[in-house]
Amino acid sequence: MEKSIIDIGSNSIKMNVFAEDGTKLFRRRYTVSLSEGMNEDLYLQPEAMERTVKGLLMLLAEAKGDVIALATAAVRKAKNRDVFLEKVKKETGLDVRVIDGDREAFYDFYGVKATLGIRDCLIVDVGGGSTELIGVKGGFVVGTESIPYGARAISELYFKDGETEDKKKEAFDKIFDLVDKIEWINKVRFTSIIGLGGTAHALGMQSKEEITAGEFEEICDKIENADIDTREKMEGIGDKRADIIFGGITILKAIKNRISATKFIVSDKGICDGVFYAERDFENL
Repeated sequence: MEKSIIDIGSNSIKMNVFAEDGTKLFRRRYTVSLSEGMNEDLYLQPEAMERTVKGLLMLLAEAKGDVIALATAAVRKAKNRDVFLEKVKKETGLDVRVIDGDREAFYDFYGVKATLGIRDCLIVDVGGGSTELIGVKGGFVVGTESIPYGARAISELYFKDGETEDKKKEAFDKIFDLVDKIEWINKVRFTSIIGLGGTAHALGMQSKEEITAGEFEEICDKIENADIDTREKMEGIGDKRADIIFGGITILKAIKNRISATKFIVSDKGICDGVFYAERDFENL
């Protein structure tokens, strides 16, 4: 039977539709900015919830077979998450699973592992409201961490009044210090980053899916030095991501600098892929 996996993220909602044999039939993505305006008081805003419900209805119009819906950082952090979940249930019929950071990291890992056959890398999934880190050595997970800051969160907390040099340093240092405190990061050497999510995808669209550390810095500098109008015209960014892309880049740069990565690889795999393959291979997930 076909299966549709929906990921309700902080910035966008995504759906991957799979055939029974694992073939991905199609994918859909809508930018709904669910976490917009929530990063200071942790309350989802009515307009953002309404946009998200409308987007979910559009996804469900194309869904096939069994439907599994999951919510990540924005919903799990929201003080009014029950209000949102009840609204979704009433207006769409969906029973949404709210997953914690560890489960989100597991699905990221499993989606990448099942499709790319990775062995040694640091998987970094920059979402809108959080960033998941998964360390992989010899094909096995050696550590996971969920950092409660994503592209939108950083942008709203540090850059709402402009991308000043002081705020750039403050945001960079915040992420660098959080990563530096992760115990397993200090014990294991990673030279490659596999980047998931919209920020990583945008970087890949500026060049190629696998880039060196030097190329990574050049692309980041290009985006950083561009104004909003120019960013909106960049492939992979557009008007839906131009206002938060620098927040995402700041996170990736801090992580890359902390582990001294020499290679950055962009993957289009993620939670939806991980859920499908995990549900297929394990029970009671």
